[in-house]
Amino acid sequence: MGLLLLGYAALRVFELAPRTTPVARQTVQPEPPASEAWRARVTLGEARVEGRLLPLHGEPALEEFRAHALRARYALPEGEPWRLYLWLAEPSATPVVVDSARVGAELVPFAELVPASAGIDPIYALLAAAPGALEVEHARPMVLWGRLTATAPELELTSAGRAGVGALEQEDASDAPRWYAGTARPRAEAEGLEDEVARLERELARERARRAEREQAFLEFSRLLGELPAGKQLGLDPAELAGSPAPPSPEEEARLAAEERARARAAELGRSLSLLMRFEGLRGLDLLEAGTLLPGPPSAMGPVVFRCLDERGLLTGSVRAERLRLEASRAAHTLTLVLEQGFESHGGERVPFTDGVRRITLRDTDPEPWLAECPELFDSAELARANDDGLWPLAAVRRELNRLLALDTGPGWYRLHSLGGVRGTELVDVQLEEFEPAGRLARRMFADRLRLSLEDGSVVLELRDGAYVRGGEKQPFRDGLHRIVLPAADVAAWRAAALPGFAAPPARETAAKDTAPGG
Repeated sequence: MGLLLLGYAALRVFELAPRTTPVARQTVQPEPPASEAWRARVTLGEARVEGRLLPLHGEPALEEFRAHALRARYALPEGEPWRLYLWLAEPSATPVVVDSARVGAELVPFAELVPASAGIDPIYALLAAAPGALEVEHARPMVLWGRLTATAPELELTSAGRAGVGALEQEDASDAPRWYAGTARPRAEAEGLEDEVARLERELARERARRAEREQAFLEFSRLLGELPAGKQLGLDPAELAGSPAPPSPEEEARLAAEERARARAAELGRSLSLLMRFEGLRGLDLLEAGTLLPGPPSAMGPVVFRCLDERGLLTGSVRAERLRLEASRAAHTLTLVLEQGFESHGGERVPFTDGVRRITLRDTDPEPWLAECPELFDSAELARANDDGLWPLAAVRRELNRLLALDTGPGWYRLHSLGGVRGTELVDVQLEEFEPAGRLARRMFADRLRLSLEDGSVVLELRDGAYVRGGEKQPFRDGLHRIVLPAADVAAWRAAALPGFAAPPARETAAKDTAPGG
């Protein structure tokens, strides 16, 4: 117990003993980087030339990287690239073209250090280009090479036998072009409203100057491209490159007008599709972008973008496709949205369409409003045709087809319930019934088109654009196609039958005697 009491007393004495406060650390403010911008004024005869010297890049790391690359490419001495801007302080009566510019023996023109190559070298053409005739308020650039170490450097210019020298003075580089910009000046802690307005006005003036300089740089770049050997061989005129673009030709105007009409029509179709989809209860897809009309066949529009919504109207994902077209079946009362070359996005994950196609089928849908509002999205050649060309007696076709289908009843059989017409070698608007061997109806098949053919000793019934109906459930054909193969059918009997696809149409007198529909 005595040891415990002694230890407790020692801890209390240690806690109550006065403590010295730690020495506060002094925050060392980093020194602002030295200015890398220089300005000089040189008199050449009667002309006064303003000059501004800046590093090729304002960031030291990028400047050193570019200097190393240029030294290795052109075998240059130690140094770094500099950009010299030259312009006239006031208009001059005679053109002023600077032949050479240097800063003592430290900075010399890039063209004097590197001889011209025989081949095409765009980098050399840009770095060794002469500044050209000087203008007021439009700077002409040229590149110097070296390392500036003098305490009082001087800029030396020569032009048409005249020479001039001007002292280079350091200046603030905050208003330099963006790619040469230095560190911005710190903003004062307490700034009044008038000071803020003045600062914003200065920033606006600098932005306008930078914009004018960018435009001037683009014109200068265009001029330099025209002076390249390849540009001269192609007949590129620097004045044409630097000027405004030529007006569009009549063919170009017609093409632009056609593209604008296609985009406008696609926007109308997008609005119609949105209304029809809402009317049919398809509220899980909302069309955001309709794109433009695309040529066929088949005709379509795109690229389209849908957003996916849940039952509460919240966003769950998106669907994008390069093409959107529609398929309809009047017989089965179905309509299908066919999306091609796209993907679905859910939770940031993109899932491409299977086989590049995504089909969205609306069951129990009357396709007529869709055909009326969006005719460009359907197969116009098929929709424009009549259901019957009048060459075949429909009742006789129905009887002959049912006779042949009834010859083989072992695994079950089929019966044509109704026939809307015959168009060429196709049966149009058909209803086909499938029976089990016991005679009970298994399912019905509705199709807009039915084609009969022989393949490898079997009879094939090819149904397009339709659906199966089993009880109260309707299932559209996969990819709009369903094939029925009758391997045990009597091929000779089918080949000799008076049916579209196997025989020529009967004479018109015979067809006129039996025009009753096959329903």
